[in-house]
Amino acid sequence: MMLITALMVYAFIEPYRIEVKVTQIVASDIPEAFSQFRIAFIADIHHGLFFSRERVKNIVGMINELNPHLVVLGGDYVYGHKKYLAPCFEELTKLKAPYGIFAVLGNHDHWENESAQFSVEVINAHKITLIDNKALWIYKDGTRIKLGGVGTIFPPIRFCAPPQINLIILNKSLYPSH
Repeated sequence: MMLITALMVYAFIEPYRIEVKVTQIVASDIPEAFSQFRIAFIADIHHGLFFSRERVKNIVGMINELNPHLVVLGGDYVYGHKKYLAPCFEELTKLKAPYGIFAVLGNHDHWENESAQFSVEVINAHKITLIDNKALWIYKDGTRIKLGGVGTIFPPIRFCAPPQINLIILNKSLYPSH
């Protein structure tokens, strides 16, 4: 009974945990033009019954205040029902990033009997670039870095060979939880 109570409490508290972590990537292969390049990453929004559209709007405001050059969305946009997907992306399209907004799908973005097609259609309709299991080049001042997206379900994909830089969006955190 205690475990069930703890899980219920966590279900109500977890949506209110928003962390901003600043990480500097240092690598000699990063082109100088990208040395001050800011990338905002957000995942696991889970818009739905416990995470309102207003909260999604607030997150968009927080990200825009960071003045990112590029925004990556790491999946799990909604929780519970696909009816929350379009309102979530109506807010996410208000993100501002001169080099674009890119997305991958998470496990909560695949719908029973529809696979991920519904989510793909909503993302495309909102003019966000879906890079689920794809890669593309980001160009700046005559140099480039490769941005690759790896969603929850994926076939093997091929990225670029050194000395190019590979940025990979994952649906899971690269850092251990504390």
